[in-house]
Amino acid sequence: MRIPNLGDALRIRDRRCGVGVVLMTAGLLVLNLTAAPLVTWRESTPAPEPRAGYAAGAIGGKLILVGGTYWEGEKGKWTKKVFAAATDAFDPNKQTWEKLADCPVTLGYPAFTQVGETLYVLGGLQNGESSSAVRTLRKSGGSYEWRTEGALPEPRLFASAVTIGRTIYVLGGARQFEPFDAIGTCCTTNTVTATVWAFDTANPTKGWKTLPPVPGGLRWQLKAVTDGADIFVFGGSFQANQGDPVKKFNDVLRYNVAKDSWSTEGEMPEAMQSSAVVFARGQIFLLGSKNQVMTFEPKAAKFAPAEPLPRDVYVDYFAWIDPFLVGATGETAVESPRRRSPWTFVGRLGEAGEPRSGR
Repeated sequence: MRIPNLGDALRIRDRRCGVGVVLMTAGLLVLNLTAAPLVTWRESTPAPEPRAGYAAGAIGGKLILVGGTYWEGEKGKWTKKVFAAATDAFDPNKQTWEKLADCPVTLGYPAFTQVGETLYVLGGLQNGESSSAVRTLRKSGGSYEWRTEGALPEPRLFASAVTIGRTIYVLGGARQFEPFDAIGTCCTTNTVTATVWAFDTANPTKGWKTLPPVPGGLRWQLKAVTDGADIFVFGGSFQANQGDPVKKFNDVLRYNVAKDSWSTEGEMPEAMQSSAVVFARGQIFLLGSKNQVMTFEPKAAKFAPAEPLPRDVYVDYFAWIDPFLVGATGETAVESPRRRSPWTFVGRLGEAGEPRSGR
């Protein structure tokens, strides 16, 4: 008999006992009570320029959004995907947005990560071309400064990046932008890769190092995150032609940096495909697949449900700005202007045993 997993789960709530997960398969019913992470969400000030496919990070305690895509036209008559250069910052304490210096290029679908307080934007579609250029944003005095910092070994779009220490890791991604049509509807994945590159920012003259590729099949839009020691990869998909069925990868992979090797850590719920991922207080949070939120405990390799977002939306990125999980804009079934969500979410992560507020 197959052992049930969270892909079979139906979540139930109990305000006294936390959260339970009912697992049902082949007539077997298992009740698995777990302690829900203490996340209290609020919807905050809307973003000034809603978009998706942006670069993001956290500098000086603020969520930073760079570039991204949105649509011209109106519901049912979207005419063109636009690539932006706008850079905006959100302060979760003041709940205010501020306009920063635009990115030097229009930008969509880059990899991005941080080294300290410097945001690295790697590749993507820059000024309409598949790019390998690496750009950085850092705060200098009272202003933010853009620089060009070399290049990836070759162009990458839709890649994922993480930082361990001062080393940047770039995983997967496609060599080209493959929209379904002339207006930019996204995307097939014939140029997707499994490459893994590493760059030591403390020793830049050594250049990019090639590491063992992501195993288990070519996949697009994989989501990578680190617990500070290893790299975890969640999900991904593949579609060669517009009419083909989408192949989804639900495995959870771990790259052991010290051993330079990959392993499989289990299977993720398919409903969490394309979720944003962020590491906070020993847990990996998967957020924004519709309104669903789950955690993954790296040591035990177990999933658990957490407090959902206030709205159904796919948010590209959430930052951990202690004690807040902060994310904004993205895609939703509600076709507002720009065909992008204006919503900003701030989740306060409480300590174990701390009572919830706003319930």
